[in-house]
Amino acid sequence: RKGWLVVLAVAGLVVLGGITVGAWLGGAEAEDAFFATLRVDQFSHFFRILILGIVALVILASVDYVAHFERFQGEYYGLLLFSAGGMMLLASASELISIYLALELTTLPLAALAAFLRGDRSTEAGIKLLLLQPLTPEREPAGRPLVAVDSVGAGAGEEVFFVRGKEAS
Repeated sequence: RKGWLVVLAVAGLVVLGGITVGAWLGGAEAEDAFFATLRVDQFSHFFRILILGIVALVILASVDYVAHFERFQGEYYGLLLFSAGGMMLLASASELISIYLALELTTLPLAALAAFLRGDRSTEAGIKLLLLQPLTPEREPAGRPLVAVDSVGAGAGEEVFFVRGKEAS
């Protein structure tokens, strides 16, 4: 049943590619969308087609790689497609907020893919940040919350020790 994931992902990309090629060859005038935060023109159509083609090739090239996963095969393809959506949005972005949202939509799935295998090296590539609340010895909140790199895989509600200063490295 999981073999249909590749077919479905590539079929979706082909349909989107066909629609985009039709719009590109139609030669429509450039238009603004979403209060002029996106600009749909020939330039953005070209890069959407390019991105769709590259993502389709990546999906087809990674079939053997994904076959080694016992679980999360659908998530792998979903993350690739979300990242492609962010790249296509970036091709049309014309305001800072739309550029920021497109970059986030592109990079967050890629960071998850970097840590996908949960091995030593892949986990390091997908390091996450923790929001820590310092506590007194009586377990009462003390001071402002801190942001720290999670190097031990701590979860929500767990107590962790942290070291601050140049001696910590």
